[in-house]
Amino acid sequence: MHLEIFNSSKEQLDYEFNGDPSDTSLLVIIGHGVTGNKDRPWAVGLAETLEKEGFNVLRFSFSGNGESEGDFANCTISKEVKDLKSIVNAAEDEGYHRICYMGHSMGGAVGVLAAPKDSRIELMVSLSGMVHTKKFLETEFGDQVPGKGFMWDDKECPLSQAFADDMAKIDTTLGKTEKIEIPWLIVHGDADDVVPVEEGREIYRSAYEPKELEILEVMVSLSGMVHTKKFLETEFGDQVPGKGFMWDDKECPLSQAFADDMAKIDTTLGKTEKIEIPWLIVHGDADDVVPVEEGREIYRSAYEPKELEILEGVDHVYSGDGLKKMTDVVVAWLKTHHS
Repeated sequence: MHLEIFNSSKEQLDYEFNGDPSDTSLLVIIGHGVTGNKDRPWAVGLAETLEKEGFNVLRFSFSGNGESEGDFANCTISKEVKDLKSIVNAAEDEGYHRICYMGHSMGGAVGVLAAPKDSRIELMVSLSGMVHTKKFLETEFGDQVPGKGFMWDDKECPLSQAFADDMAKIDTTLGKTEKIEIPWLIVHGDADDVVPVEEGREIYRSAYEPKELEILEVMVSLSGMVHTKKFLETEFGDQVPGKGFMWDDKECPLSQAFADDMAKIDTTLGKTEKIEIPWLIVHGDADDVVPVEEGREIYRSAYEPKELEILEGVDHVYSGDGLKKMTDVVVAWLKTHHS
């Protein structure tokens, strides 16, 4: 697909297509969550994996996000439902008549609202899908004033009155599930601290057959940070919070909120006793950002079942052949824990 796609507000939507354009049997469309975009690592990884399995995939950024046109302040679930319809319209123009929509977080709520109105969406996957929108607004941004505050203290993501009003008006997507009659997979992690796993269970209970629920009860830490306060002091000790920058990157200001949070958490070692799921800890012994000893420490403090993989010569971001080493280990481990 190479056509330009515009929403109902005449804003161009940025997208990436993976697959064989000559095969128009089915198109998977991937939608992101609040403050996200099409290039989030999970979205890219999912699209590339699906392409390898023979599926055609289109991932896009909702208007006002990523490289798509539009003002972030105008982003609402209701507007994103219209964005999705514009994407599906364009797909139909290209010959696709069967759509599988995969939505993450707020993008999951978009799917629940869009699917009953669009018969072209024949399959749906909710990835940590948001259910209680009003509650999410109050929990995550209750300390911010719409029109003045920001989402998670990000100056590029203002909390608009339009967004707040829309989240409050929708309130919950539970009442919409009775109109969804297509195969629906609901995937949620039980360690999700943004959209609680119970929301996944709630939406599943309210949904009609055919449906399937997958709660991901395993965890993988990739070069996971353990001593947050020490990291702050080591990496940014020469910077003044509120004035300095992370690694001298002007696009990554070192905020007081970040510094205070890292200092308050201090270390994650005391939290491992509450983790009772299979846990894979992967660390490169050439990591110069989070020392490999932190991986060994968190492993020693963890309860069984646990596994530690130290990758020789691999750095923090798995550059070079480090990426293959990491993915091979993770895939092999996941296969042993996949029921």
